[in-house]
Amino acid sequence: MDVKIKSKCCYDLTLFFIALIMLSLGCKPANKQSKPKNIIGRDTMVMILADIHVLEASLGIKVFEDRKMNQTRNHIKQKIYKYYSVSKKQFLLSYDYYAMQSATIDSIYMDVISEISKRQAERKKIILNETKPLQ
Repeated sequence: MDVKIKSKCCYDLTLFFIALIMLSLGCKPANKQSKPKNIIGRDTMVMILADIHVLEASLGIKVFEDRKMNQTRNHIKQKIYKYYSVSKKQFLLSYDYYAMQSATIDSIYMDVISEISKRQAERKKIILNETKPLQ
């Protein structure tokens, strides 16, 4: 019986130290990723993402895309990058940086949704004005 008590005590002590180590590792402040040199500004990032998501929506999402569709998508994305004077590499680096900060990327995507909604409302207004009957 004495052996069972000692082994249970060692087991409990081991679990205690494992839990203590896990807690101490989990309570350390997260290392903030250093800001890249060529980070795209937040507002520009919102506009680029809005353009890319409108592009994706207009081309549709297909499980099996043909090469031509993929080339079209990449060509238009290159035009978007060029319009905002950024490279694909700079965009991806900036996206990764913002994605590591959950509150920031959430805020960016809220603004992307607002921007797309604003564009949709403007487009709807133009369409309604163009289809107004002449008097």
